[in-house]
Amino acid sequence: TTLEPSNSQELYQLLNGKVSEGIAALAATMKEVNADMGAASDHLWLMGRILMVVMGVISLLVAIVTLLFLRDARKKLTDSILIPVEEIHRASQDMAEGKLNLTLTYESSDELGELSADLKKSTGITRDALLDMGQTLEKVASGDFTSSTQHPELYVGDYESIKDYLDMTVAVLIVTIAWECFMIPNGMSAGGLMGLCAVIEYATGGVIIASYSYFVINVLLIGLAVIAFGIGFGARTLYCILLQTVMLKLFALPGMQWMQAVPGNFFYIPEKVMIPVIAGVLEAVGIGLTIRKGGSTGGTDIIALIVNKYWPVSLSKMFLITDFFIITSILFLPGKMFGDMVYGYIMMAAYALVIDYVVVGDRGAVQLLVFSSRNREIADYIIYKMDRGVTVLKAVGWYTKQEKDVLLLLMRRNEVPEVSKKIKELDSSAFMTVNPVGGVYGEGFEEIKAGISSRKNKKDGNA
Repeated sequence: TTLEPSNSQELYQLLNGKVSEGIAALAATMKEVNADMGAASDHLWLMGRILMVVMGVISLLVAIVTLLFLRDARKKLTDSILIPVEEIHRASQDMAEGKLNLTLTYESSDELGELSADLKKSTGITRDALLDMGQTLEKVASGDFTSSTQHPELYVGDYESIKDYLDMTVAVLIVTIAWECFMIPNGMSAGGLMGLCAVIEYATGGVIIASYSYFVINVLLIGLAVIAFGIGFGARTLYCILLQTVMLKLFALPGMQWMQAVPGNFFYIPEKVMIPVIAGVLEAVGIGLTIRKGGSTGGTDIIALIVNKYWPVSLSKMFLITDFFIITSILFLPGKMFGDMVYGYIMMAAYALVIDYVVVGDRGAVQLLVFSSRNREIADYIIYKMDRGVTVLKAVGWYTKQEKDVLLLLMRRNEVPEVSKKIKELDSSAFMTVNPVGGVYGEGFEEIKAGISSRKNKKDGNA
């Protein structure tokens, strides 16, 4: 469409006027908006930079705090492990150097604390045991031959063997005193290997002293002990034999003559008949203690123990049989009379009377017969409280012609006081007899001894 000049002029004026003014206003507005956006953007950028700095600082502080905490925690953890370990290590080094007075201060409920407590306890027991052994040996050295350990509770586990060897040392010393202080200085002999060795010493004019022959003969017999009782018994017997050989030699030295029971010395006894009595008691105590600890001084003791192991023959009977021939042999020596043989039998009698009590002690068995109207209560107490068996025997009282139950009991000698007290408590009018028995074999007492041949036949039958 073609515009008229007049219309074009009007349109131009319209566009140039109002539209142009609108556009200018819009442009001005856009400039203001752009300026505002720029200012806002600069503000946001500045805030972002500030936030980044703040976050960086916070992160740095957190990192520093974390590092400090980790370092402190590491130090505490290291100290909690290294300090007790170093303390235990130093204590172990002290033990290796023989220092038993340890100062372990670390206490805790963890594994290291338990290790520290166990180490402290074990060294304490070892220290106290060594001190106890030293005190015991000092008492023996001062002449107190009846001394033994005063603290048996220290010797537990493997330490029990130490106590056994300490007791055997004292026992061997007692046997040595019996011979070198009483019998040999007075020209007396008796049973056992020591009696034979004394006869050999008298026969050779002192050329072959008792300690030499004692050792040589025992070397031959020690093999039998190992076969019969195992290496444990053989080791203890070997220890006793070697120790007594040394002690016999030491007591035979001139410097020890002051201990001999001869005129002019402190142990001299005018009544000569008392010398074998005292010597017999001393030897029984010494050998009895040695046997109770699983050892032996060798000689005829080994033969008697082997027989007693397989046959129910008391030790006293075995010693009587073997000693008879040894004691009689003194009559073949020049100058020896019937009285010298009698002295040997006196020592043997004293020895035989004491040895069973020393070896068996309170372990000996007794048989009880109980007559009471309250047998049921007594029997229940013995069965359920003392864990012993009871046998009921039917009996008739001839005076009353009434049937009664009699309780038959077998128990250790040291259990009798408890039974007696209970019976008196339940029935004060009860009647009871107590009889010692030669031996009780079976459950709850000694093992049944049927002899070597029977054991061998049993094995052959099982094969």
